[in-house]
Amino acid sequence: MKKIFLLCCLSLGVLFAQNSKDILIIHSYHKGYKWSDDISKVIEKNFLDKENIFVSSVYMDTKRVDSPEYLDTFYHYYQERFKHYTFDVVIAVDNSALAFVKEHYEELFSKKTPIVFVGINNFEPSLIEGIKNISGVVENVDIEKNIDLMISLQPNLDKILIINEKTITGDAVRKEIDAVSPKYESRIEIEHVDSMDMDEIASKTAGLSKNSAILWVLLFKDKTGRFLPIKIIYNRFAKLPIPLSMDFGIFIWIMALWVVF
Repeated sequence: MKKIFLLCCLSLGVLFAQNSKDILIIHSYHKGYKWSDDISKVIEKNFLDKENIFVSSVYMDTKRVDSPEYLDTFYHYYQERFKHYTFDVVIAVDNSALAFVKEHYEELFSKKTPIVFVGINNFEPSLIEGIKNISGVVENVDIEKNIDLMISLQPNLDKILIINEKTITGDAVRKEIDAVSPKYESRIEIEHVDSMDMDEIASKTAGLSKNSAILWVLLFKDKTGRFLPIKIIYNRFAKLPIPLSMDFGIFIWIMALWVVF
């Protein structure tokens, strides 16, 4: 009787193992970054009542560091951490994670493993070239309609200062901006700031005229390589000496809100 009971338990264990599903979320950024946390919450919420589905997460932390040496270290870390795992679905969140999956697809992932991408800026087919089983959701920011809105609210606008960062995501959004910039170049000067520290940004913005506007795209790391938490950025930015006037003055447009019409 004991043998039969033991056999039944082993059979149930095998059956459960066969029916269980493991999902891996690869985040481009870090835990505590609201964007990443919100995506995790939504994914985990949808699987919360599924007893046989297990969700794991790994964070690339590329807001803080994204040098080739670091990314190579992260590759070896991933290789060691998950060498005994085979995932049923891998979810790549944001551009850095998708780039990592694409670069190491042959070494780290089974060709049968479905890859799902989320929040990809400036999507083009080359970003998923060579990945056999993949689908996902892109993140489109309507740059043109944002600029049109700026002009409609500030008719005398003659300059836009675009504050961005030199990262995979920042570069992707830059391409989207460059694609629509020719439409406005005859009437508006567009200047990009993507290699300054906060003091230099303060000096730059202080010299803007009342017919200028700031388009804040991304800035989590300045040219010194120092990571800037979003609360510090916004608190510091609120204190910048930006001249304002009653006739609309300088508008600050936060692209982090991803306003799309």
